[in-house]
Amino acid sequence: MALSMFVLKTAEDDETVTYGYGDGPDELSGSVTIAKESGAPVEASLPGRAEIALRAIFKGRSRTGDWPHHYTYAA
Repeated sequence: MALSMFVLKTAEDDETVTYGYGDGPDELSGSVTIAKESGAPVEASLPGRAEIALRAIFKGRSRTGDWPHHYTYAA
């Protein structure tokens, strides 16, 4: 079974960027906030799906060179 994760940027300021994640744009089930300078999540611990969302965010970022507006990750 293939893994699929959709991430959508929901907020951004000078220091952080926040993404919602889930099965699709209308099915977001959680969120993760990332410190822009370090690239590390702001939250101390993350549930498993948030870890997958981080992979999707950084995969999208590696393709665009910037924080993506949205990205679909499939593995």
